[in-house]
Amino acid sequence: MRASPDLRTTVAVTSLCMNSQAFLADARVPAKLYAEPFAVPPAPPPPNPVPTSTPPSNPTTNRGLGEGFSRAFEFAATPGVFAGIGYGLDRVLGTRPILMIGLTVFAVVGMFIKMWLDYDASMKGHEAAAIAARKQADQRHRTSVTNDFGVDDASELAGVTP
Repeated sequence: MRASPDLRTTVAVTSLCMNSQAFLADARVPAKLYAEPFAVPPAPPPPNPVPTSTPPSNPTTNRGLGEGFSRAFEFAATPGVFAGIGYGLDRVLGTRPILMIGLTVFAVVGMFIKMWLDYDASMKGHEAAAIAARKQADQRHRTSVTNDFGVDDASELAGVTP
């Protein structure tokens, strides 16, 4: 007669438990673990502690990041607001999608124009600052250039003799 699956499972689990108990009885465990069964050894200190100070922040990077996030939110929110206004006007006036689509397109085009003008103004400011810095560096260079004989090269180029 064949044994039922429940009986086979019970026999297998029982033999597994008996084998594991025999294995654990043969294993050599330090006496310290038997003496303090619930004691937990202290954790070792970390090899390299993490610095708690934060690195110095760069105001230029933070300002650029803030400007980028504000422009992204503005670019996403403005067409949404205009679409909502258009939807409300369409419901009131009974012209289903016409004003919503028209105001959304108007907002997107307006955002692109505003972004273009902001970019253009920003680049003109950078160019003006670069030109001013270049002129200042050029002026400093002209006043400090002398040749090996102690004669100012800039004055010779201008036709002035020292």
